[in-house]
Amino acid sequence: MTAQPVDLGLRDWILDHGHRNADLGDFIAALGEKLIATGIPVYRISSGIPILHPLIRAESTLWVEGEGVSMRQFPQALAEDSMFTNSPLYDVYTRGETVRVAVSPTPEPGEYGILADLRAEGATDYIAFPLIFSDGSYKSMTLATRHPDGFSDGHIAQFDSILSPVAMVFEIHAHRRSATTLLSTYIGRRTAPRVLAGEIRRGDGQQIEAVIWFSDLRGFTDLSGRFGPRELVDVLDFYFEAMTEAVEARGGEILKFIGDAVLAIFTYANEHEAREAANSAVEAALGALEALEQINETEMSCCAGDLSVGISLHVGAVFYGNVGGRDRLDFTVIGEAVNVGSRLNGLTRDLGHPILASEDFIEYADHGFAEVGTYSLKGVRRPQRVYHPAPAAALAPPPLELAQSAISRP
Repeated sequence: MTAQPVDLGLRDWILDHGHRNADLGDFIAALGEKLIATGIPVYRISSGIPILHPLIRAESTLWVEGEGVSMRQFPQALAEDSMFTNSPLYDVYTRGETVRVAVSPTPEPGEYGILADLRAEGATDYIAFPLIFSDGSYKSMTLATRHPDGFSDGHIAQFDSILSPVAMVFEIHAHRRSATTLLSTYIGRRTAPRVLAGEIRRGDGQQIEAVIWFSDLRGFTDLSGRFGPRELVDVLDFYFEAMTEAVEARGGEILKFIGDAVLAIFTYANEHEAREAANSAVEAALGALEALEQINETEMSCCAGDLSVGISLHVGAVFYGNVGGRDRLDFTVIGEAVNVGSRLNGLTRDLGHPILASEDFIEYADHGFAEVGTYSLKGVRRPQRVYHPAPAAALAPPPLELAQSAISRP
């Protein structure tokens, strides 16, 4: 194969345009097409970037000529998996080495695991380059060809000439991804984009309508006297996971963990959405209780008899935005509706009902509710009529006349 001269224009294109792509996949696809246009017979390019994420160790964007772009995610457990340790990327990440492998027609003893896939695709040559980020860490870019002669020395020289600008583009996208991931992890998936968009000043926010969903763990104080900090953290993690998955699976957002309490919202913009939000909140509450009961099937079964949860449901207008000190803010919801939801949650312990809802809430919910009574709540201006899901009809709509009487009862 005739060696191709290094195309400095490709390097300039990467520097000029690489950072403008909103998505890393778009950049990699464009890079693949550019390489082909310069005469380099690449058919496959992938990125390998470890990221900051509680569950995901690394992400890879894969472009294949004629097939487009796909995203792959690898779990944290991958670090100890032979899929990773028997991979060219292991040598790239740990030693900063370039790994080049000729793909033989038949398997060879001790070969990298990825070669089976490359062989099935008709690849003949594969190379994994280390990309050095500004913190000194190694990320990767891999390229493969189906050309019978593999990559030429000229192709390799071209690749070497663009590694630095490609690393810069990858790092820009990695920082964007990390910022989004970290904010989503700590302040919520819906709130994170607002903060990234610049809503970071104290007082920034807006009034919204939402279902207020509070849960509070019971029996945790007693457990604190019987178990050490590590065991208590495990119990809290189990509880928080049960609450979080129940809420997020039904379209809600966890705003914060307050000690052993959870604050979540289900937002809405009109009456139809309000009914959907209310029904989702009820289903989330019932689902969370069911999930918490599964503690009997875990190594924390010794705590099963001591744990219970109280969940309160309310609706109303709240301020959704930044509050706090001048340079230390919290993105949360503030308003009387939040106060009502919190005080209502305290009644779950006193009244012995794991789920309680306000009269305002049940006006939107289709689920069956039974009245518990009317109660004065600390800091709340008017007494609140309180309801709990009817035992036999918690998952089914009540008869119309029953629902109307529950709402209109004096």
